[in-house]
Amino acid sequence: MDINPWALAEAQINTPQGQFLLLSAEDMGALCDQSFAIVVAKHVLEHLSAADEVIAEFSRVLSPGGLLLLATPNLDSPMRRVKKDKWIGYRDPTHINLKAPFDWLRLLRENGLRPRRVLSDGFWDAPYIPLVPDVIQKLFFGAPGGLQAVLGWGFIPPWMGESLIVLADKV
Repeated sequence: MDINPWALAEAQINTPQGQFLLLSAEDMGALCDQSFAIVVAKHVLEHLSAADEVIAEFSRVLSPGGLLLLATPNLDSPMRRVKKDKWIGYRDPTHINLKAPFDWLRLLRENGLRPRRVLSDGFWDAPYIPLVPDVIQKLFFGAPGGLQAVLGWGFIPPWMGESLIVLADKV
């Protein structure tokens, strides 16, 4: 399910047996209860005015034991304070719903979703330090996130990154 026809076409190419819908996260009311085993919301919620209602819908459409993978800008990122208005979460004017990790986790729990893993993607939005060449900063700051992605291990704690990443179970 996506609002981008190109993304859906690519998904269909990569997963021919998949079933895909051109549908907004805000319009999930027509979907059946407990009809999904997995919901992936990668950088979606920060674009929605009613993210709390969408989280409730995620919970409704997930079957018991189902998984939600959520990623959103991390308002508690220390680099937000370093970069101020140039921080990645603020640079996109369509980011209308930024929350601290505590608030996202509370919303998940309130909607019957139990966080199983809470981590981050690291500091990849260099430059951070004036006068240090960007390429050096990208290598230094980006290495942990790249290593995490290559190895498939989630080891970067949420306070050490630009994005909050949560894997939650439907209870």
